[in-house]
Amino acid sequence: MPGIGLPQASQPARCPAGQVIDEGRHVGVGGAGGYAEAGGGLRGFYALKSHDALGRARFQTFDRNWKVCSRTYKADTVVPTEDYRQLVREVLAMHQVPITAFGGPTVLIEYGGLRILTDPTFDAPGDYELAGGLVLTKTAASSAAPDQLGPVDAVLLSHDQHPDNLDTLGRNFLTTVPLTLTTAEGAQRLGGTAQGLSPWASVRLPRPEGGTVKVTATPALHGPEGAEAIAGQVIGFVLTAEDLPTVYISGDNASLDLVRHVAERFGPVDTAVLFAGAPRLPIFDGKLVVLDGDGAAEAAQILGARRVVPAHCDSWAHYTEGRNDVLRAFTSAGITDRLDLS
Repeated sequence: MPGIGLPQASQPARCPAGQVIDEGRHVGVGGAGGYAEAGGGLRGFYALKSHDALGRARFQTFDRNWKVCSRTYKADTVVPTEDYRQLVREVLAMHQVPITAFGGPTVLIEYGGLRILTDPTFDAPGDYELAGGLVLTKTAASSAAPDQLGPVDAVLLSHDQHPDNLDTLGRNFLTTVPLTLTTAEGAQRLGGTAQGLSPWASVRLPRPEGGTVKVTATPALHGPEGAEAIAGQVIGFVLTAEDLPTVYISGDNASLDLVRHVAERFGPVDTAVLFAGAPRLPIFDGKLVVLDGDGAAEAAQILGARRVVPAHCDSWAHYTEGRNDVLRAFTSAGITDRLDLS
């Protein structure tokens, strides 16, 4: 991460202010260019020539909130790979995408100035009878009511046909949102501002301060092979922007093969919102209709995800696993450091 800064503040103790040095002795990272913006860092403005986390050249004029991160090694030694990776993780963590989970599949993602909600479920606990006499029971309310969310720019709805992904209050909420992206069949059923996407199709959403966020639909399979005929269409999503880390939202998916397809096109991803909970239904002979904890851990590794936010693993009785089971699986896989349970 080479670069030159023009310091206009006092010098730090171990590395020249506003200067990036990467020669086995110091590594410095800066604020607005996708590096480290941390409270308590140096205050002042810098003109920086650097590279972002993806290696793309960028020139940042009057960059602010510059902080130097340093590690000292003996001269002419090679920095250990794991040390470098850990530094990258620490730096990216300072800039990670804000994500708030409200229970079930409902998650708020703040991305590029946009506030994006997944599968809205806001009903009180209760029973929902589906075709064939199947009853789904909601066991806990969302941690936030619709009127407590603030403005939402778009909803990413994996599918509309099951109440644990879109309940009554969730349907009402869609009428207040400028755009809902969902399956092609779901958009026809919902009408209003719903727009259907086929797998790998994409749309661009304008950002408040210019530029766009690209939303790409990804394939998902809500059960074992052949489940579409019973479960219906389901999709996931990937969020990308030139200056932002990639975010993957799995939707109700049980197929690791489809996760591999996503990884081939978009991996490694920075953040994966993985729907889990290991729901099993008699109509599919007890086979998984969404990933279990072990599957989520494997999906995280397939995607190369730095951070995983689990969803869809609480608040419904037909989920056979909870958040503790996800933690157990990630611990067993040795990747607990990727898991964000906050």
